[in-house]
Amino acid sequence: MSFTTLIGIVIAAVAAWFGWRSLRGAVLKRVRPEAARTERILHEDALKYMQKCESAEEPVSVQSLAGQLQISVDLVASLLRTLQERRLVQLEGERFRLTAAGRNHALRVIRAHRLWERYLADHTGAAETDWHGRAEVAEHQLSDADADALAAQLGNPTHDPHGDPVPTAKGGLVQIEGESLLGMQPDQHARIVHVEDEPASLYAELVEQGIRPGMEFRLVDRNPNFVTLLVEGAEKRLSSLAAGNLTVRPASGRHESVFHRARRLCDLRPGERSRVLAISKAARGIERRRFMDLGILPGTAIQVEYPGPAGDPIAYRIRGALIALRREQAVHIFVEPGEERAA
Repeated sequence: MSFTTLIGIVIAAVAAWFGWRSLRGAVLKRVRPEAARTERILHEDALKYMQKCESAEEPVSVQSLAGQLQISVDLVASLLRTLQERRLVQLEGERFRLTAAGRNHALRVIRAHRLWERYLADHTGAAETDWHGRAEVAEHQLSDADADALAAQLGNPTHDPHGDPVPTAKGGLVQIEGESLLGMQPDQHARIVHVEDEPASLYAELVEQGIRPGMEFRLVDRNPNFVTLLVEGAEKRLSSLAAGNLTVRPASGRHESVFHRARRLCDLRPGERSRVLAISKAARGIERRRFMDLGILPGTAIQVEYPGPAGDPIAYRIRGALIALRREQAVHIFVEPGEERAA
């Protein structure tokens, strides 16, 4: 090998070294913030889980936290040491508990999550089954100032769309008052105050059946596998697992008489006229506001005019205006038994 060739190899090696260092620096600039962000998310998810367990008076272990975060127990042990060093978590006997600072941090994350779910429910067309996943991302991105601004925009809601209380800006949190639906007996009446949105599969079943907080029902029947509810004049059959995710309070049962004599607007024939009795609790957010904007309220007179070319939507005369509603909208409007329009 000639001297010239050797010098060329050395120069190339040096250039490659400095090129690698430059590339490595650029990569680390990207990786380190991402790693820090991932670590912060794990910490906040851990604090949130511990707050949930403490509210339910359930113990937190390294194993249960590893299962919740879907990471190894070794990584959880390291995470807990870090949270202890930051005085967010403390060890009491054999149990880990949140400090006052850790609890406040957890409640700020929970506040952001539930406010974002409220926003998705009231101001977007996002599917109900997507609310939780989207809020899981947003909760780590909203600052305290962002959360306060969002709360003001939403009218400072006290509960999210599932019935969970929204923590106040000062860290106050009320508890859900009620009992499991599975504690009820047939023929009892109750109102749903909370719908648990985890696990996702059970929540999807409740969404499919149109179950919402605020709905009143009568328990028709129950067995070890299923329960049957009479909700807004229709029977709903739920698995016992899904029914166990509903928190309820006793109700008078007066709602049943309303729905017993009601028909759905979509079932009226052209030429029939009626008056609104109630709007289903299944109509919420943008859809419910549109009904109100159109003047569709209890007592409003409605007359069926004619269907569209394909039978849907249908034109209705409401407060002197001709309004088109799709069947999927009209199904949420309960009316008195219709009468034929006078000739």
